Amino acid sequence: MTNEKLPPEQRARVQINQQLESADWEKIGEYVSYEDITDLNKTGFIEELGTETGPVDYGLIFEGNLIALIESKSTNTNASGHFQQVERYSRSVGGSYAIDGGYGVPIAYVATGAETHLYDFRNQAPASRSISTFHTPGGLERLVTREYEKAHGWLQNHSASKFDPDLWDHQEQCVDTVDENLRNRKRRMLIQMATGAGKTRTAQAITYRLLQSGFADRILFVPDTRKLAEDTYDSFSEYDPTGAPPFRDRYRIVNLEEEESDRLKRGEVVITTLQKMYHLLDNDDVDFHPGDFDVIISDECHRSVYEDEGYGSVFQQFDAVEIGLTATPTERTVARFDNNLIFEYDYEDAVSDGHVVPFQMYALETEITMSGVIDDETGEYYPPDALGSEVLVPDTHRKVGQEIRNKMEDENELTLIFARNDNHATRIVQDLRETVFSDKPPDYVQKITYKSDRPNDVLARFSDPYDPSPAIAVTVQMVSTGVDIRPLKNVVLLNPVKSPVLFNQMLGRGTRVYDNKTHFNIYDCVGALEYFEGVPPFGTLDYGTPASSNGSSDEKHDPDKDEGPAIVDVPDEVLRSEPVFPTETGERLTAEGFRKAFRSDVRAEAERLKQDIDEASDIETANSSLRTHLQNLSQYYVPIFLKKAYEPITEGRDHSLIDFVNEALTGRLPTFDERVEHTRTVLNEYEFTQVEQDYLELMSATAEPPNGISSSDFYDPPISNIGGLKRAKQEFTTLSPQELIDEFRSSLSSLIGNTISDPDNLEKILESNRVRERLRGEILNEFGTDELGVNEDQLGRILENCVEVEIHKTGAAEEFALHEFAVQDVMTGTSIRNTERKPPVTARINVSDAIVAGVSLLSGNITTDPTSVLIALYIVKSVARPNVEKVTEHQALAYAVGWESTERGEFIYKQDLINKITSLSSTSSGVDKMDEDAAEKAIQELERMGCISMEGTAEGIIIWFEDEFNVEYTLDDI
Repeated sequence: MTNEKLPPEQRARVQINQQLESADWEKIGEYVSYEDITDLNKTGFIEELGTETGPVDYGLIFEGNLIALIESKSTNTNASGHFQQVERYSRSVGGSYAIDGGYGVPIAYVATGAETHLYDFRNQAPASRSISTFHTPGGLERLVTREYEKAHGWLQNHSASKFDPDLWDHQEQCVDTVDENLRNRKRRMLIQMATGAGKTRTAQAITYRLLQSGFADRILFVPDTRKLAEDTYDSFSEYDPTGAPPFRDRYRIVNLEEEESDRLKRGEVVITTLQKMYHLLDNDDVDFHPGDFDVIISDECHRSVYEDEGYGSVFQQFDAVEIGLTATPTERTVARFDNNLIFEYDYEDAVSDGHVVPFQMYALETEITMSGVIDDETGEYYPPDALGSEVLVPDTHRKVGQEIRNKMEDENELTLIFARNDNHATRIVQDLRETVFSDKPPDYVQKITYKSDRPNDVLARFSDPYDPSPAIAVTVQMVSTGVDIRPLKNVVLLNPVKSPVLFNQMLGRGTRVYDNKTHFNIYDCVGALEYFEGVPPFGTLDYGTPASSNGSSDEKHDPDKDEGPAIVDVPDEVLRSEPVFPTETGERLTAEGFRKAFRSDVRAEAERLKQDIDEASDIETANSSLRTHLQNLSQYYVPIFLKKAYEPITEGRDHSLIDFVNEALTGRLPTFDERVEHTRTVLNEYEFTQVEQDYLELMSATAEPPNGISSSDFYDPPISNIGGLKRAKQEFTTLSPQELIDEFRSSLSSLIGNTISDPDNLEKILESNRVRERLRGEILNEFGTDELGVNEDQLGRILENCVEVEIHKTGAAEEFALHEFAVQDVMTGTSIRNTERKPPVTARINVSDAIVAGVSLLSGNITTDPTSVLIALYIVKSVARPNVEKVTEHQALAYAVGWESTERGEFIYKQDLINKITSLSSTSSGVDKMDEDAAEKAIQELERMGCISMEGTAEGIIIWFEDEFNVEYTLDDI
């Protein structure tokens, strides 16, 4: 009778017997009482073993001692549903393996021939579970004699921090969390740790401690690729924790990728890929059993660990605790590990802790990558998704390559380009070699794919941290995961990847810390950032699809046609090449958008951030406090992103975190030199002696970022040349030397400028401030002088507020006006809101207000030179961009002198005005001397432009001054 025709329970017995024999269990009897088995003194199994509560289907005997029981159930029964029965039998026997709780054996199985379920009655042992088949006699003996309670005790007494003090904090926490889960009898654990944050080092600490504690005898480590297997073998061999002997001195390590399979059982740690294990499991010459490994650690486990699917079935062969490591888990990955995600350490955490570098994203779009291409010869249209697979466009590769080269700070920056398939990679290499990098040797650009010649050798050289070569590597997926390329600076996406996991894995190649590497660049040439809108790079991904469903070409199953893709050699054009910035929501912002978001968030927390600045003793302290608060606003408000976002404004000038906050609060983005000048102005309020003033001047001249000055600088030239610290201690009377240093550092880190009260107008004011910065240089050049008769701080206020009044004329909720008293208020820091004469809410320029600003400064004893008046008018000229003739210096002076000489609503005689103009121009250093003819001409031009009106009377020609120039402007013109 065939097995299929047997009753289900009998069929289960036949299959169980076969499985036992395959596991090296020999049948040594049947219908034997457990009390008589010692007489057998054998190793094997007994069918129908008698117990005090009835016969159990099988008893397993090891060297004459009962070691485990098996309860058989029919093949159509669920093996995991019969705990009570098998537990009753286990309490009804006794022997040398008996444990606390009244159990005569520590282990019992329930089996159906199709399923096998193991129950471990020891309190400290891993939870009961399904296993592939029965343990061998040796494997079972190791399992039941393992002292879990003692192992847990050792782990608790040897915490990760004591065992390996060199672990990073998050690695210690992760290792201790694994210990805790083992104490809680968990069988599957998933660890999420950012790429580059030390997963392998963490795994080494876990492995070493589990072996030394006795929790495990043999551990299988499963990396993702052969290259990773080699790297893992090397790193395990070199693992030398401070609190223990070197790993290699205590335990044997076997790399099955390089060594013969007959060495499989010679090592306590076996390293091999899933592919290799899958091959060995299918090899009749190699026998595997459930107890061969006690723990399996799978690196990059998001890829192929799924049950009964391809290589994932490897994990089902062994009765082992499973620990998964990944930077990019999917929901499916988490479910595979029983939803037991025990530890999360995200990329943002790693950046904050300094363990990986941040990234800068660039959107690099060409006409063809965005719109596709038409083959002129055939007329066939290829959409963007066809690029790289159905069609290759050499000029696209050239344009992308040139843009990247243009942005490189160093032409030997290590760059990794992801192509769509091997044909695509080959063509990219050819096009870059022949054009963009034709001045470089051929090996400057190389291909690394599975179809390359000796790709692992090229990859090894490319990832060499000491002498990497080539400088530019083009790959498909071979280098997409798990490869440690520490010097990598640029990641270029020419493969339209659709898998969020693969997307993150590709980007993760650049995160490693290396020498002076501050960040790495991501160049998106295929719209991947737009496709993954809402999926922040390196974040936890809530996607249900496995990583292999990537939506782009798979390198090992290359879809290249036999005849190859079409080559369409038509010119391409770069449409967009600019940095983009991440947000927590996944939205990508332009530099301008990122600055706006930053300013808005900073202003919302203005009081707290101002308090950080006010309480800081120096710039470093301020930056530290600000960094903490800004990280609470957004994890992306870090110096690398802010510096890049402000690059269009800073024009290469260096700024620190406090400067960006300063700009968001006041509209002013001070440089370090401007901070020093501000500090001098503040400290000059003290009535210093000449000696103290001399020291202050030298302190200002020698101050360097970030904190400016320290007491040690008093021992070096130039301060030591005038007596250094010794003389300062003897002769300072206003402040002690240390008090002066402290005041200097504190003032250096202060907020510069007044906080802008109306956030709705912040952006417009900031735009005008950029005009102000540019205009300052233009004014100096116009006057041909380095000195305008006012100091830097006064000039800044003139410029800032004269521009500010124009901006607020566009209909803001709070309107500002500048008049004689208002300007003086500005100079003393008093608010100028709600003045008695508000400007009209129009799109016209009220030049009179700007004139009054200059006149008021004159009357405020700031200078006796009407140059200030001209400064005000030049601001108006620049901001307005009038669509009529520009105001000249002569016209400006004529208008200013006339306005100053009249009251509102009154007039001046033309000849009187000419006399005043010629007189003032002769004493002004800022305007060429004007004779009567020049003054007459200026007045006529002002009349023609509508700035003044003239009327003939018996006493002479009188001039009326208009309140406004009749010129239209918009903010877009600024």
